[in-house]
Amino acid sequence: MLEMLHKAFNLVAKKGGRKKPNEVDERDVPVLVRALGYNPTDQHIQRVVLRAREDEDPKHCTRGHLDINNLQKKIAEVFATDPSLSYRHTENELIACLRALSPPSQDYIEPTDLYDAMTDHGVSFTHDEAETMIRVGKDRDTQKVWHEDYAFVAASDSIPKPPNIIATEIPPELPPMEAPPPPPPPPPA
Repeated sequence: MLEMLHKAFNLVAKKGGRKKPNEVDERDVPVLVRALGYNPTDQHIQRVVLRAREDEDPKHCTRGHLDINNLQKKIAEVFATDPSLSYRHTENELIACLRALSPPSQDYIEPTDLYDAMTDHGVSFTHDEAETMIRVGKDRDTQKVWHEDYAFVAASDSIPKPPNIIATEIPPELPPMEAPPPPPPPPPA
């Protein structure tokens, strides 16, 4: 879990907004928890944040931020005690949800409608999370999210990574990239 948390932390850190290197903005806790494979409710996130705040030293963390090491312990405490948080819905459950969001007798949902449902209702996802989930499920030819196709991907553990994932660090065995040599001078006239 530590390695996964640090990878998720590096992605969140790219957004900026941190005052100190080992801090996490409290608003990014849902993204970190979902990156670990959990399906948290707002109450679970609030429990993690409140427990982490209890052990924070205000002298060492900026207001509204949490120490990454303390946060990791609190995530483990909260989510290790509740196995239902890593429950993944079945294909049939997901198809039923998508049908409830679509007009009757339609086997797909428009990406904008799915985005609105993901970001405006219940436990909402961030813009980036919703965009990634839609990009994974959107048919390239029709630009629609087909219920059965999306449910199959979302219900499985083999959700593909989006195509624009950027490596957060260069592996130590690869040398850093060097600037290309300058072009040769033009031939004399």
